Amino acid sequence: FEGDIESLMENAKDLQILDASDNLLHGSIPENLFSGKELLVLDLHANFLDGSLPRSIPAGLPLEFLSLHENDLEGEIPWEAMSNWTSLQHLDLSSNAFTGPMVTSNITQMNQLIYLFLANNTGFDEGSIPDELNALTNLKELSLKSTRRTGVIPSWIGDLRRLLLLDIDSNNLTGSIPEQIGKLFFLQFLLLNRNNLDGDLPADILSRLPFLTMLLLDQNNITGSASELCAGDKIATNLQEFVADCGNGFTCPCCTLCCEDDNCNDGDFLSPYEPIWEDAYIRNYWNFTDDESSKVFQ
Repeated sequence: FEGDIESLMENAKDLQILDASDNLLHGSIPENLFSGKELLVLDLHANFLDGSLPRSIPAGLPLEFLSLHENDLEGEIPWEAMSNWTSLQHLDLSSNAFTGPMVTSNITQMNQLIYLFLANNTGFDEGSIPDELNALTNLKELSLKSTRRTGVIPSWIGDLRRLLLLDIDSNNLTGSIPEQIGKLFFLQFLLLNRNNLDGDLPADILSRLPFLTMLLLDQNNITGSASELCAGDKIATNLQEFVADCGNGFTCPCCTLCCEDDNCNDGDFLSPYEPIWEDAYIRNYWNFTDDESSKVFQ
């Protein structure tokens, strides 16, 4: 479908589900798109939408799913207005050109969020991983890749006990991996690569995460040994993808990929955007893809 997004508005007022993803829509998202009182799902990802998001958004909309990733949207995210959507479970604003603060304190009102994807917005103000995210205790997946995060990984990350996926790849984070990561019992995917992390790897803590499937540590300054994750040259845990820098103070006898230069593991793997609304927000698989390859995990 090709055309201006305004052309969808004539029949959209009473819809519960509007999915116009993967099309050739262009133009700015109009305020009246949110005027319907029944809208539950709005999926406009992978189009050519531009401009900023409306700052005047009516309260009381029962929206549960909003996906706008892979567009050309810009300006600041209107968190104050969006915080009125207290039923929102899935929010994906990845791969746009948003600017300003990554989040504001208003996001604490959106405590029903399960999936929050803000990755690949390199115009955000530089800053730490916001403490406001600590209020989102229902989160299962959090993707902050390439969002200009600095400082340390906060210890409160261990309070997000339901996390399955934590992607903070390609930022400028420093310090060591906090021991509180060990509280994330259900964690399956931990992407810490391409930062400036240092200190010894807490391998004993990571080895006690029974569902950990992917661990990316490369292009950091981590030291120590991964031996507690290994049985000889084999992985002793459920890890299927384990990438780290070898040498320079770190040993990893069982890494699936042992990096020795900055060009290693340079694919732009982005944590996936599913679950799609058609599956009632239940994820059936994870598909990490870049331009050349794909890694699928059931």
